[in-house]
Amino acid sequence: FGAPLRRTCLDGPLAALWAVMLLSAAASVDPAMSVFGAYPQAFHGLLPAALYTALYYAAANTREAWSDRVLGWMVAASLPLALYGLSQRAWGDLLTHAELPNHRISSTIGNPVMLGACIVLLAPLALHWALKKKGPLGAAAGASLVAALLATWARGAWLSAGVSAAAYLWLTGRLRPRPRHALALVLLAPILFFALQRGLGKGDSDSMRVEVMKSSLRAFASRPLLGCGPDAFLLAFRRHKTYGFIRLAGNTSVVQSSAHNDLIQAAVTLGLLGLLAYAWLLWALAARSAGCVFKNPRQPG
Repeated sequence: FGAPLRRTCLDGPLAALWAVMLLSAAASVDPAMSVFGAYPQAFHGLLPAALYTALYYAAANTREAWSDRVLGWMVAASLPLALYGLSQRAWGDLLTHAELPNHRISSTIGNPVMLGACIVLLAPLALHWALKKKGPLGAAAGASLVAALLATWARGAWLSAGVSAAAYLWLTGRLRPRPRHALALVLLAPILFFALQRGLGKGDSDSMRVEVMKSSLRAFASRPLLGCGPDAFLLAFRRHKTYGFIRLAGNTSVVQSSAHNDLIQAAVTLGLLGLLAYAWLLWALAARSAGCVFKNPRQPG
């Protein structure tokens, strides 16, 4: 306590993003929504974003000696997250008694897609814990997370979790794919995508997302500089949704609370300035990650 925060590669982009978010919130179509987030999920408001930022700096300033302990806490916390989600499949939501969206679990996160995103981050940690510590916690967490991930019915999360697990195994030297394996994967990926689309009956869902993108472009064009305000996508979409979306939804009252795409979400809610700041953040993170990968040799463990 009292020690200055370590400087990180994300300080600049985070400062730029926060500057744009504050300006956008001040000019928001609904300032309260932009501060607190859109009820009931509230993923993109200023207060949730402040929590994410605080957690990032807490992790960045964690002492090396505490790293394993923090990872253990995260793996342990993933168990109730996954198990509560799985309980929703059997008994519904015991806390809120709300209906599950299309019978897809959301655990305590409130949204199946966002639950899938959490699991994408937690699955490699559980895999690491299972392989390194060889105890029951990692195995139990890994199995529970995989089962919960499947129950989200989120194709993007399935793909991302597979890629993240494969990347972990490759970076630690446990997986050494040959070029022909990579080529086979590239060739099979479109087949797998269309098989999942047909098997899960996602045709209309994908068509609706195309209409969401069209509506998003309209919303962006109406407020191009600072957007409609953090987490105010719902209000912008309600005003600019297309006739094609209404036709596919079969109901004029159906709306979307997010763009299902981070870059489009940033463009609509934070405008061009926010999109540039967010792209800088992603670039800095990717550059730092690539530097770590290529600087350090892959070693087991």
